[in-house]
Formats: sequence, structure tokens, C-alpha cells
Amino acid sequence: MKFSSSLLSLFALVSLVIASPNPAGFVVKDSLNAPQDWARRSVAPSDEHVVLHLGLAKRDQAGLEARLLEISDPDHKDYGEWLTADEVDAFTAPSAETRTIVSRWLEEHGLMDSHIEKRSVSENSISVTVPIHKARAMLGDAEFHVYEHRDTGEERITTESYSLPRDVAPHIETIFGLANFARGSAFRSPIRVLTQEEQGDDSTPGVVKASSASGAPASCNFNYVTAHCLRYLYGTEDYKPYGKGQHIGISGFGKEYANFDDLQLYLKNQRKAREGYKFSVTTINGGHNTQSKPGAEANLDTQVVAGLAAPIRSTYYSTGGSPPFKADKGTPTNTNEPYAEQLDYLLGLTHPPAVLSTSYGDDEQTVPYAYAKRVCADFASLTARGVSILFASGDSGVGAASSCQTNDGLNTTTFLPVFPSTCPWVTSVGATMDFAPEVVAEAKESYITSGAGFSNYFARPSYQKTAVQGYLKTLGTENAGLYNTTGRAYPDVAAQGSRYKIYVGGKYYAVSGTSASTPTMASIIALLNDARLKAGKSTLGFLNPWIYSLNGKGFTDVTSGNSYGCSTDGFPATEGWDPATGFGTPKFKTLLSQALKK
Repeated sequence: MKFSSSLLSLFALVSLVIASPNPAGFVVKDSLNAPQDWARRSVAPSDEHVVLHLGLAKRDQAGLEARLLEISDPDHKDYGEWLTADEVDAFTAPSAETRTIVSRWLEEHGLMDSHIEKRSVSENSISVTVPIHKARAMLGDAEFHVYEHRDTGEERITTESYSLPRDVAPHIETIFGLANFARGSAFRSPIRVLTQEEQGDDSTPGVVKASSASGAPASCNFNYVTAHCLRYLYGTEDYKPYGKGQHIGISGFGKEYANFDDLQLYLKNQRKAREGYKFSVTTINGGHNTQSKPGAEANLDTQVVAGLAAPIRSTYYSTGGSPPFKADKGTPTNTNEPYAEQLDYLLGLTHPPAVLSTSYGDDEQTVPYAYAKRVCADFASLTARGVSILFASGDSGVGAASSCQTNDGLNTTTFLPVFPSTCPWVTSVGATMDFAPEVVAEAKESYITSGAGFSNYFARPSYQKTAVQGYLKTLGTENAGLYNTTGRAYPDVAAQGSRYKIYVGGKYYAVSGTSASTPTMASIIALLNDARLKAGKSTLGFLNPWIYSLNGKGFTDVTSGNSYGCSTDGFPATEGWDPATGFGTPKFKTLLSQALKK
């Protein structure tokens, strides 16, 4: 992808501002000032160990992305011809030159092939563990420190800048976890306990078939949104799933555990016909799913998917590598790097999930540019396999008022886009509230504000140029200077994100967030896949070119509300696409007819 000259200048400026001095023959590979909520506490002990997870340069990423745009274009003759693992690897495996140069560099530091602890299937990422004194020598005298998160007390050992030998640098795209202060935060509001009356059984089918005077399904209550409400609101109530040929992936990070008993309580109350349905669990990189510690995020995601998409199979992917980390001599540091570990695993599967729902993210500027670029490229590899990847757009509108400043040392007031929603190879999901009509979810009523914005890292992809340019023309000079007018815009679509009724630890709670809207939209996509598979077609795979080609057909346009934030009104919802709710919320029956046409 190409970047504007202003963005490239910005990246260069940031590197100059925060890069530490380099020995001769080294070049800065990545650098990032520690955000304000991280405090540098001490120099990391030289005999502490750190994992260097190397992302090797891919043979032909540009070729992969070009092919992906062809097979995801509904008007292309090869639409839906998703690539096999071997076909993706042909683009993404490192070249012989890259393998040779990286191996030689490692051997110069006493690291032989036998020291490599992990390899991705395509071998474009490898991991070695070294003491910090060796890491310093390998990375241009990089300064490793212990950092502490001011609010949580979480500790992390990392460096704000690292370098590579000039001849090696082009062959390593990033070292995951270094110069990286992203936390992989879950996007959801604080939860509240529901009253006894609100906990009542609403599973009686007859209750939900009528509509209220406002036009909303009678089962839809602003104070607590249920599976029945969502099914009737979005039109899936009469669809009978085929249930074969795919499964839904649900991402779990940060020691969030999904509880089986809570799911059965949820189904008994909200989807009685699906009682007994179970999700499966796969652990990655030392992840767990401890049943004695049910998590609101994990339960929200798994319960929403079960309530809307059962009997389609679902898998909860619990990925380790999450904070807090307390330094322990001789123990490798925790890099808090869930995305790369999860992607390496999923890309190695013969049959990856057809849909992947992820309700996590970070302010883009807390993520080093080289890292974000590499992870986004890996998302392209996964979606080229026919996987629809959905990410939550965030819960702070255009940014929390207290933190709307650049992290380059200049402290310029700015909107704060959220990664990975800013990656052009994923589908970003915003949040709505109310029912007739739906409006942008905002904090005064739903405790969260639908995340919205424009990337500072990724240029606007071709599939969304027309829609976004139309919005910007209407917006005019409002918010001028606070966002990148040429960046990838998000979200792409939206769904209800306010006050979902879920079970956690045997009790009902109300939870808001794009953490709720994302598994809702993922379930809708899984049902569309279900119909396509039954008709002998492929899965929908990379969604965005198809969604933008519909130009709003199949979605209820949300035209009221704002993505507030940064002490501004943010971006207003308007007719057509907007960066508050994208094209709006799904109309399943219309989307189904469109999905079966191609």
C-alpha cells in the first residue's frame, strides 16, 4: 500500500524524535515513545531473558494483496475462489536470500537452528529466547527497561527503540512485542447486575412475534437486549441453519475465560431451543479456559454467538501471552503479543474458521508502525483463505477526552484511531442503541460511544474511496486537522452494542460495547455463509469489497447520533456511509438474497 508524503514524513519525524543512538552499521527498525499511562521504573536486569519473535520479510505480499482484491470482488470471474494454505505460503514464505541472511545473523550471535523454539508453518516468523545483554548486542544497543502501567500495576520489559544491522533490516519486518505498549484491551463497558424483574424468562416464542407501536420488536427492551430481540430486529428469526461446513472463531485474550455453565443458563433463558449447545476451546501459546474464573468479555462473545448462530459450531481461541508480568530471573519476559501468536496458529490450520470475531484493540499510536503493518498483512493472508475477520471499532468514539494527544513528543491534539480496526483487511463493527430507529451508541445512555475514525498508518483502500469521499464532502471542514483525511476509514458496519443481557458466574448482567456488536455481526455473516454453503457456494471470506459494492443495500442506515470524543462531537451519522456506524445495521433477508447472487 502507498502512503501519503505527509504520513511518511510523520513516521520519519517520530523516528528522529524517539530513536536512540545507533552503532555504526545499524538502522532503526522501530521506535515508539512510552505512552503517558506507562512509567519507566528501572533498567531491565542484563541476565533477564526476552523472547525475540522475528517477523521475516515475505516473498510477495503485494502479489497476495492484489490476488485477494480479485477474489473478493463480486464482479471478478474468480470471486470466492479462496486460496489454499499452500497458495498463500507461495506468496508469504521468506525468500532463500532472507532465510540465509537471517540465519547468518543469528549464528553470529551463537544462535543455531536448534535454538529456534517456534516457527510458523510458512516459516516467515521464528522465535528465539536470549538474555537481555545478548538482545542489546543484536539490536544496536537497545535499552531495555521495566515499565509499569500507572492504572493497573501491570509490568512489562521492553525497549522504546531497537535497530538491526543494515544488511539484516530489510529481511526482518518487525520483532513482535518490542517498542510496543499495546495491551489488547477488551472493548466493553463496566457491567451492572440486572434486577430480579429484568432477569425473568423471556424465552416464550409468542412474546416476540409482535411489534411495538414504535415499530421495534416487542421483545426489544432498551434496558437489556436479548437474543430474541436481536433475531427479530435483524430478521434471522425464521432462518433454519444448515449448520455444516464451517465454524465460527471467537478470540480470547488477557486471561478471559468462557464458562460452559453460564452458557447453558443463558440459552435456557434466551434461546431454549438451543439448550445443550456447546462451544469448543482451543488454547494457543499457553492460554487457558479456567472455569472457576468466568470473564464478562469471554461470556459475552460466546453467548451472543450461541444465541444467534447455533447450531453452527463455534470455537473459543484462548491465547496466552497476556499481562500482568512480574519479572523473574531466568524466565522469558511476557511480550503481550496475542495477535501474532493467534495468527500463526490459524494460518497453520487446514480448515480455519470461516468467521473470526475479535472484540479487542488499542489506540493505533500505542502500536509500533512496523508491527501494525506486519500484523495487518497477516490478516490479509488469513482472509485470503476465505475467513471473514471482524474487529470491534472501540468504545471511546474518536478518543477518550483525557488522552487525545499524539505520542511523538509533540503532544498535538488529535483523534485517536483504533488498531486493528484500522487495518484495511478486516471488517470493523461499530455500535448502535435504541430500536426504532437505531442511533449511534453513546456514553450517556449505553456507557460507551461507538468507535470511529481514520487511520494514520494505512491508506484508504480502493473499495471504500467513493463512500468515504462522499461523506467527507458532506462533512466539510468540521474536525479539520484532527484526523487523517486520506486514511482507511472505519467502521464498515454496525449492530446493537448497548446493554446486552448475559450470564457471568451464575448471575445476569447488562454489558455494553462494540464487544457485543461484533459477535452479533459475526453471527449474521456465519448465517449467510451457512446459506451459501448449502447452495454449494464458497464462504463470503473477505467482506469489505462485497459490503461496499452493495452501497447500503442490506443495511438499515443509521442517520442519528455522533461518535463523540476528544471533547468534540466527533463524526456525525448521516445518510449513507459514515464513520460512526458505517453502512448501518444488518437486514438479514436482504443480505441473504444478495449473498446468494454471487
